[in-house]
Amino acid sequence: MFFNVALVGVANSRLMGGNWTFRDGIELAWARKGTISQWAFVAATIGMILRALEERMGLIGRLVMRIIGIAWAVACYFVVPVLAFEDLTPIAAIKRSSRLFRDTWGEKVKRVRDTARLMCKRVCWLVLSGWPGLDVE
Repeated sequence: MFFNVALVGVANSRLMGGNWTFRDGIELAWARKGTISQWAFVAATIGMILRALEERMGLIGRLVMRIIGIAWAVACYFVVPVLAFEDLTPIAAIKRSSRLFRDTWGEKVKRVRDTARLMCKRVCWLVLSGWPGLDVE
């Protein structure tokens, strides 16, 4: 996480026409070391909880936990840039990351989710209605 924040700082500087070096990135990460440590603790704790719950649940529980894990990954997608450039607590960084993800790709993700939901409903209907040629015995 520490070096990811440094890398994001250097990359942002270069994209904006700056000339940051590796040393500048490390200085940025060092200035944010407290926030990075807090985030690492939160992320590791939630990851361990999700893993423990997934291992203790049956098939449906594992599926639900996988979906929650994907939601967690999506919510955390922009956490590193947020930690690099905004002085926020870990919880505020997750909220900001979620908002950035939603503002950037929200409509596309909704369309994919709605399409998957519709296809799942149709497959279930076909299976339950005894679609000709489909042997469910």
